[in-house]
Parts: sequence; C-alpha cells; structure tokens
Amino acid sequence: MQKVILKWVWLLILVSTGLVGHAQVTTVRGTVYDESGIEVIGANVKLKDSSTGVITDLDGVFKLDVPDSGKAVLIISFIGYQTQEVALKGRKEVKVTLVEIANELSEVTVVAYGVQKKETLTGAISSVKNEALLRSPNASVANALAGQITGLSSVTTSGQPGAEDPTIYVRGVGSLTEGGSQPLVLVDGVERSFFQMDPNEIESISVLKDASATAVFGVRGANGVVLVTTKRGVEGKAKISLSSSFGLTQPTRLLEMADSYRKAHSFDDYVLERFRLNDEPIMYPNMNWRDYLLKKTSIQTQHNLNISGGTEKVRYFISLGFLYQNGLFRQFEDLDYKSNYTYSRYNYLSNLDLNLTKSTILKLGLGGIVGLTHEPKGAGFGNGSQPFCSPGIIDGKLVVMNPQKYEGVLMNNNVLKGFYDLGYKNKTANTMNMDLSLVQKLDVITKGLSVEIKGAYNTSYSYSKNRTRSQTIRYEPHYQSELEGYQPEADHPLTDDPNYNKNVVYRVLNDYATPFLTFDEETTRGRNWYLEASLRYNRKFGDHNVGGLLLYNQSKKYYPKQYTDVPAAYVGLVGRLTYDYKSRYMAEFNFGYNGSENFAPDKRFGAFPAGSIGYIISEEPFMKKQKVVDYLKLRASIGLVGNDNMNDNRFLYLSDAYLVDQQGNQTAWKGYPHGYNFGYNSTYWTPAALESRLGNRNVTWETALKQNYGIDVHFLKSRLKITADVFFEDRKDILIS
Repeated sequence: MQKVILKWVWLLILVSTGLVGHAQVTTVRGTVYDESGIEVIGANVKLKDSSTGVITDLDGVFKLDVPDSGKAVLIISFIGYQTQEVALKGRKEVKVTLVEIANELSEVTVVAYGVQKKETLTGAISSVKNEALLRSPNASVANALAGQITGLSSVTTSGQPGAEDPTIYVRGVGSLTEGGSQPLVLVDGVERSFFQMDPNEIESISVLKDASATAVFGVRGANGVVLVTTKRGVEGKAKISLSSSFGLTQPTRLLEMADSYRKAHSFDDYVLERFRLNDEPIMYPNMNWRDYLLKKTSIQTQHNLNISGGTEKVRYFISLGFLYQNGLFRQFEDLDYKSNYTYSRYNYLSNLDLNLTKSTILKLGLGGIVGLTHEPKGAGFGNGSQPFCSPGIIDGKLVVMNPQKYEGVLMNNNVLKGFYDLGYKNKTANTMNMDLSLVQKLDVITKGLSVEIKGAYNTSYSYSKNRTRSQTIRYEPHYQSELEGYQPEADHPLTDDPNYNKNVVYRVLNDYATPFLTFDEETTRGRNWYLEASLRYNRKFGDHNVGGLLLYNQSKKYYPKQYTDVPAAYVGLVGRLTYDYKSRYMAEFNFGYNGSENFAPDKRFGAFPAGSIGYIISEEPFMKKQKVVDYLKLRASIGLVGNDNMNDNRFLYLSDAYLVDQQGNQTAWKGYPHGYNFGYNSTYWTPAALESRLGNRNVTWETALKQNYGIDVHFLKSRLKITADVFFEDRKDILIS
C-alpha cells in the first residue's frame, strides 16, 4: 500500500513538473535583413501553427514570446521576398536574411480593367515599374518612358519649364494625323493625363499594343492604351520615405553661329574692321545672341515625402511632392518683372483601402496637381537675328539698327523686339481627381466571384493674369554729325575727316509705344465623371485556371473644345474570358461593344472582338532536361479595334454647318467676301453665311485589323531576356476633316 501511494505521489510530481515546464515562456529576439544587409522594416514574424505574431521595428528588430523555444518555428514574410521558416531549436536570438523573389513571371501586370500574371499574358503588353521612372528625373513623367518601353515613342518639341509634355505614340503614327494617332491614357482606370504626376506616386505603367489587349476599349483602342497605376498602402508598420533631387539642365546641342565679321564679308573694309576689332560696339555690334539671352545651365529640383502602411483592415498611402524649374533666359536688370521662364508644381495623392467586412473592400483616392507658371510675353523670336542688327539693351534702352544701314541686307528681324519689355503671364492651373471603388466578394455564391462598382470625378480650373505691352520704345543709334546733316568733303569721313563727330546719339522710333503694362485675366475650367460596374470571376479547378469579366462603363466630359455647351459622352460594354492549363497552354477572348456620339444613331455602336493564344514550351517535360533555355513562350493574337479621334471635331453626321452673320467690307471685298451688297457703288454690306463643313450620315469610326506574333525567351538563369514581336495592321475608313 505504501509503494502504491509513493508511485502516485511521484506521478503527480512529474505531471506538475511537466506543467510548470510547459508554462515557461522564452522571449526570442531577432533581426531581419535583406540580401544587401539592410534591415527590413515591417516584416511579419509569426509563430507557426499559432496566431501569435509581431512585425519588425524601424531597426528591423522583433521580440516574440515563445512557449517552447526548443520546438518552435518562426515564419518570416515580407512583400517581394520569399517567406522563410526558421526553427529556433532553443535559441533566444536569431538573424534572418530574406531573399528577394527573383522570378518576375509570378508578378502581376496591369491589363485592361484588371491584372494578370505576367507568366500567362498572351497579348503584346509592356510595363515599367516605379524604380525605372525615378532613375530619370524628368519634370514630365512621359519623357522618362523613352527607351524604357518597346513600341512607345515620345516627341518633345519644347524645353520651356512647365511645357515639356511630349506627344506619345504606340507603334508609330497609325492614322493620317498625329492628333488622331495618340493613344488612350488611363490613370487608375480613369481617363486623365499622367504627364505632370510625381513619379513617386506611380506604381507601374503598362502599354497595351495589340488588339487582344485593347479590343475592350472598342472605338478608342486602335492607337494603343497607356495604363498608369498609382501606389497604394500595404499591411505593415508605417514607412516614411523622403527623396530630393537637384539637377542642372542645359541644351544638348547648340549650332555654332557666324559672328558679324564672318557674316559680313561683303561689306566695306571699314565696317569689317569694326566688326573684327569690336571697338564701336554700338554702331557696329557683334552680338552672340545665344550668350546674350541664355544662361549656360538652369536649376531643376524635386522633392517628395510619402508615408504608407496599415493594418489588416486599413491601408494607406499619402504623398506630397514639389518640383521647381528655372528657365535658361537671363534676367534684364532694368525690368521690374522676371524675364525668365519658371515653373513650380505641387503634387498630392492619398489612397485609402478599407476592409469593411471580410468580403467587402472600399477604396478611396484623392489626388491633384497645382502648377504655377511664369512666362514673359512676346511675339516670338522669328527665324533668328543677324549679329549686327542690334547692340542689345544699352542703359535701359532697346537699341536697334537702321534696317537699311547695309545695302541688300534686311535687318528688321531683331530678336529683342518680340521679347523685351512686352510683359508677362502668370498662370495657376489646378487639377483634382477623386476615385471611389467598392469590391464585394461573392464566395458565398461561388468561389472566385466578385462584383465591383467604381466612380470617379475630375475637375480642373486655371487662372491667368496677363500684363502686356504691345511694343516697347526703340532707339536707333546715329553719329551726331550724321543727324546734324554734316556734309564732309572726304570720301571716307569716318576715317579721313577729323571734324566728323562720332559721338553716338539716339533717335526715338516709336514714342507712341504704351508706357505702362495693360492688365487682363482669363480662366478655363473643365470637369468630367466616370462610372463602371463589373462582375468578375477567377477560379482554379485543379490544373485549369478560368477567368471572366463582364463590365459596363460610361463617361461624360463637360466643356469640350467644340460645342462647349454640349457634354461629350461615351458608353460601353466589355467582356473577357481567359483560360490556361497548368500555366502552359493559354487562350483569351476579349470583346468590346462601344458607342460614340460622333456618328449617326444607326451607326453609333459597334462590336470589336479579339482573341489570343499562348504556349509556354519551357513548361513541357522534355524542356526540363536542358539548361540552356530557362523560359520560352510563343504568343499570337488577332482582333478588330476602332478609332473615333477627330482632333476634337464632333457630330460629323449632322447637317451642313455654316458660320452665320459673317460681315464683309468694301475695301476687303476680294479678300474677305462673306457679306454681299447690291449695286456697284453701294457701301452697305449685308451679313451672310459661310459654309463650314458638310455633314455625312454615313461616316463611322475607322477600324484597324491587327495581328501580333511574339516570342519571350530567357537564358542564363534569366539574366538574358529577349522579347520579339511581329505585328501587322490594316486600317481603313480613316477619318479626315
């Protein structure tokens, strides 16, 4: 009996000891690094098979209470890196290095009205990430795309601060006009410009080039589509980023111009000698206008502050940006306003994602741009000026030479006449965009089904203050004896007559010029809204992946360029079916049914189908035996797309258009015959109408039948990647005005 009692006592001691041992908690401390040895902020550290977890702090350090460090396993994860499992084996301190996900094929690419895995894309789509945009500090983001995306070209015709936005084309000029060949640009799925966006706000830019990628845009897809996606917050601790750049801008190439001495080789010897010695710079100027007007370099600086992060239920991204550009023109000290071009830009963006329930997500977006432009007024610089047409500004006077001073040489194209002291223009442009999106998952009906409603509102307003002078007072230099009417006896009085007074005096040419700057104001405005509703389906059945999209959208733009009182509108229906087997064999069908107000009611709507297939040969078992080719995919697509871009010309089907109440006059009868009169000597003109444009009820959108055949191949463990496309386009019914 005593032995039995001792056994029970011993058993209780063992159990209690075990319970005490099980109840012991160990605090494990660790640091998470990336492959470069930099601490990873906001990495998730979780105890396996448990809900216990923490995230790393600003130093990449975490502390986690572990019940049994001998058997515990930590799971460390962070976006863009491979998830790691670390067995503690009794350790109280660990160091973890996360490896970046190198396989870019698992990334998603933004496509029309959605995203797809890059691996399963069958259309001709190229994209660029935020990092590539930041490497090129351009004031206009579109200029940074040159050379980054195949098939996209940008043409910039101005270097003026604030006016550097290029004209972009996808696979060249496809229509008869450059304006009718520009692609459709969407930012977060809404039509709006991205040229003046802060590159720190952009997550990626995708360019859709073939018909399978753009058919869903119907009458607006023939010229390609540019999709811009802004950054959004991700779950994790708040991440603050501050970036600044400072640069100098200068012309890339300047032509060497002839000076007065080389340009005036046919003048007499005395004039040539003055040009060579430059000893009479007022009467015989030798001006290098480029050096006189322009600085060698100008300043450009850009700054951005953004913060992102969030929890499982709330995620945010907030960005503030500032850009300043100074022009290349020098400041004229005698002017009381800036004679240089300057541009200041303020960018702001706030994206907020809210998980209202486990199956409902609300997305809010608010962004905008405020641009301040200062530019000197003027009629332009013409085709250039001779180096001897003016000595420039002398003691606050605009000095110009007599246009007939040199026989056979025209000198009335003085560059300063169209620029100096003619006033300035200050413009403030304000653009604001608002987005709202609600996503509801319908897994209760069937897994992978969801519905989304999206709305957007864009507004813009600009105010310009103009201070203008039609022309400034000009002064013409002369020798004093010349104005006094002195008649020398010598053949060359400037060199041979000691009584010839060479003191320089000025004759006022236009004393009627406005002595003060006039004032006027101008404003512009614009607004538009966009609405879409979609039903989406994505599901995996074993080795089969199936996707579907059915979407309705409509938009309205107020104050268009033509017929500003009548808003411009679009409406459309979109469909898409995707399928792939083992991510090896892929097929996709896209369909767009759109309507355009530019055409008659019976020709307003049209259908635009497209299909594509893909084959990843490298996924075949026989390709796994070789090590030369890491990835090989073949692509093919064909489809029909349209274009109704007529450079803002609208309602082409309406009856003949006329300009009414056109009044002529007697003196300009032959040059401006819009009015009419009765009788040969009558001076009274009756207003008349002028035929403007003939209507055509049969006109419709131009169509483009596009084919695309492509190959993607990777070598040397994907260090060498080659993408090649061959495309054919047959465009007809091209619209001209």
